[in-house]
Amino acid sequence: MNILFLDSEKSVSKLLNIKSIASCHTVEFDGNRYFGLPDIFFFEKYDVILYLNFQNRANHLIIEQVNKIGISTVFISDGIYDWDNCFNNYTHKFFSLFTYYQLDSKYVFYCGDDINLRYLSKRNYGTEFISYIPFRNRVKGDEEVVCKEFDILITTANTAYFNDEEFFSLSTLINKTLSCCDDLNLSYKLRIFDKRLVNSLNFSKEIDNVTSGDISELAVKARAVIATPSSLNIDVSQLDIPIGTYLYRDFPSQHTGGWIIFSDLDIKRVLRELLDNKSVKYKERMLYQKIMLEQEINDNNLIEMVKSDKRCVDSNLIGKKTSYFSYFISFVLFNLRKAFK
Repeated sequence: MNILFLDSEKSVSKLLNIKSIASCHTVEFDGNRYFGLPDIFFFEKYDVILYLNFQNRANHLIIEQVNKIGISTVFISDGIYDWDNCFNNYTHKFFSLFTYYQLDSKYVFYCGDDINLRYLSKRNYGTEFISYIPFRNRVKGDEEVVCKEFDILITTANTAYFNDEEFFSLSTLINKTLSCCDDLNLSYKLRIFDKRLVNSLNFSKEIDNVTSGDISELAVKARAVIATPSSLNIDVSQLDIPIGTYLYRDFPSQHTGGWIIFSDLDIKRVLRELLDNKSVKYKERMLYQKIMLEQEINDNNLIEMVKSDKRCVDSNLIGKKTSYFSYFISFVLFNLRKAFK
């Protein structure tokens, strides 16, 4: 198949195994540089067109046009569905483009659990969702067995809160966890990038806040991980490490861990259960984590599941919403991006 990605190869390679796909198909990137071409039939040479930057209006305008000539279109989700992020992320609000809520593609490569999948499928009737795990979040299968060096890794998503209420709620919850770890003589490390959040926490200078390297390389050294809802939980779950998920806001939240931690809970008890790998409860919760994330589809199979629906269309029936001026601007911007990489 002839495949066009509207976004850059660097962006796409984080989500899909480009080397594997390119071995079986013809692949092209930076397709949004064609935005503005008045002749939409230029895109007829492609079988599938995919995009991942939902907040790029040029992507949506191209998808809207090529849908009219039956080319299969795919939106690639870059992480788990998060309600709070969809509606309160500054970029989403600035462009008035809320991920999953103005879907225009025929297919979606979806990352997440079946509960949210059912909701999004019902809400976006006619769009076919295909489950996958982003390439960056996959365990490659060649990890060595590593001795556990400490008890708990506490980490968050890069953007873990969207207002002061959420910030203070999360900060208080992490501080309670740190205090409980100290009382139980549990060793722990942090992986938190948000400086405001780090500065609000009460931990000694001897405690490491590790912000370099891969999350998997750090997590595999811990006996358990506690985190906010995030795609990084996918990495951890595949390593067969117990996950506690912080609950600190009122939006529907997807968690992939077997344990939930909130403010009025006996956190010391949860910490003990997180580390008690001999109990029946522990084994069942670990099984839950594994099943919720089980995914065996490879990237070539993902592409093959997208069916082409090319059809003959009278060009007079397709409105021309673009112009050569728009195309010129797209072309100039594309070359400027390349020049200043």
